[in-house]
Amino acid sequence: FSMVNMRNYAEVSDLFTRIGHITSGLIYWNDDTVLKRQMQYNPALPKDKSVLQYICIKHGRSSMDKLQMTAQNLEHNGFKVQVFNSAAEAKEAALALIGSGSVGFGGSVTVRDMGLYEQLEEQGNSVYWHWKATPEELSAVFRGAHSADTYICSANAILESGALLNIDGTGNRVANLFYGPKKVIVIAGENKLASDYNSGIERIKKYACPPNARRLNLKTPCAATGECNDCNTPERMCKVTVLLERPSNAVKDVHVLLVRETLGY
Repeated sequence: FSMVNMRNYAEVSDLFTRIGHITSGLIYWNDDTVLKRQMQYNPALPKDKSVLQYICIKHGRSSMDKLQMTAQNLEHNGFKVQVFNSAAEAKEAALALIGSGSVGFGGSVTVRDMGLYEQLEEQGNSVYWHWKATPEELSAVFRGAHSADTYICSANAILESGALLNIDGTGNRVANLFYGPKKVIVIAGENKLASDYNSGIERIKKYACPPNARRLNLKTPCAATGECNDCNTPERMCKVTVLLERPSNAVKDVHVLLVRETLGY
């Protein structure tokens, strides 16, 4: 909500009462001076009231911080969420979550660029990543990643409602999000946010699939044109679409590390 026209506690409290949120809420002000003035001079905002939190979003962000809102919705849906200002901070958090256990990797430019594979290999973890495997090793590496203590990847899109949306060609990555490993860690930059399912699909088809197809040297129309043509070519990479609305019964420990940076595709 953008409540710049709300001028007293009673009006805001009445709004939340009418919509059913009478115990807690977040009010975002566009203008810092409005917030300060109300908190300082308005006697209708007693200091002992904890019904509402007044938050001013600075640094040119919109009146509602979409990343924080998405994090709250993910948590509501059962995911374990942390928000970081940098990929370096998220990397340290991921390493702490992984510990000394085995780790499987899903295909991810975000994870690749963070150097997690090299760090884990150096510190002695058993790591399984098909990007690092020879053709002869591929089958065993897929199985190792599937049964690892922790599986780490990114997401193609994260819906503001608090769900993870992914599209695969082989399906190993999306399958391991809900069945196989003991724990899943998803790392994503704020560029992956999407307002809803259709926007998420559009984001993936426009910003993720074409550059990935070029990276993999696939013979698909999107690799050549940079646009999705909903092709039926043998090397089509959009074959398995999975919307993870809640952690599954098989993998309940799903961590989502959100970063206030542009990461990956």
